Amino acid sequence: MSDAQWVDVEADVSAAVTHFKNALALSKVGKFKDEGLEGYRDQMAFMHAMQCAHTSAEAALTRVLRILDEDLPTGEDWHLTLINRLSKPITGDHARPEMLNRELADDLQETRSFRHRVMHSYGAFDITRAEPTMAAAQRLVTSLPAAIARFRNIVDPPPNNNNDGEDGAGGGMSGGPK
Repeated sequence: MSDAQWVDVEADVSAAVTHFKNALALSKVGKFKDEGLEGYRDQMAFMHAMQCAHTSAEAALTRVLRILDEDLPTGEDWHLTLINRLSKPITGDHARPEMLNRELADDLQETRSFRHRVMHSYGAFDITRAEPTMAAAQRLVTSLPAAIARFRNIVDPPPNNNNDGEDGAGGGMSGGPK
């Protein structure tokens, strides 16, 4: 597989981590209850950072599917389906393990739900209702990069003394994507 494709995935993951970290920092200093411009600015900054974080995570996940030559989910619920699909292994000609464990998938579903809520709330922001999302974001800062790295090492192992980096040798998945 192309290292350049994985560089793009890692850039999306890095952007997600940066946005999650900054949203969490904003949650600590924001004047969310201020009814003036300062409160509005802090609310919008927090919501936008969380939206960008989840969107960047989704971009990484869709890039992984493209690397694996898997069809992208379609339909109105494709955001939900994307996470669900990557939390399950696939068997057959294009076998692969799950990429997202249950906890990671749940955390991504939480940030996806938050993004949906803020895109459709039209001004009904309440920082206290974002606490589950902030907890999920805190975990995603470390769990998402680790999951991507683990998955890449399984489906596209780096060359070493025992293999040349091709699937089916030295720990790669036999019959997996090429």
